[in-house]
Amino acid sequence: MEEVKEIRVSNEEQKYKKKIAHDWSLLYSTLMHPTLTTFQWIVAILLIVPTFYAMAKGAPFVPTPMKQVRRMLSAAELKPGDTVYDLGSGDGRLVHTAARDYKARAIGYELSPIVWGWAIFLSIFWRSKASLRLGNFWTKDISDADVIVCYLLPPA
Repeated sequence: MEEVKEIRVSNEEQKYKKKIAHDWSLLYSTLMHPTLTTFQWIVAILLIVPTFYAMAKGAPFVPTPMKQVRRMLSAAELKPGDTVYDLGSGDGRLVHTAARDYKARAIGYELSPIVWGWAIFLSIFWRSKASLRLGNFWTKDISDADVIVCYLLPPA
């Protein structure tokens, strides 16, 4: 007759195994059954719809090369305290450069919430006093501008 060995598992080990099983089941259910809650749908709609509107009505996000940014700001002959508006500011590199290097009051308008959110995140690393605003520049008062920048794409 075979001898049966009793295997004892500590209480902590049982809890750990249950936690691992639970974590994997959550991951599996999230990946394999991607149903969104009402809140997630609302957030998705609030981000995606304005972004598609921005893509349809405006220009796509194309980052301005830093060499071009420097050339544009140099050509503008900015002085400290000048007010600069960047219409369609994208990731904000022009307004941050104007604020940091030229000590200008720099404001950028971006229509796409996703691109604007990315610009706000990148602001942490620029360490400038530039202001990035979400909105349609056609509805904003920019009459106090000394310089207005709009980086355009070549015709197709």
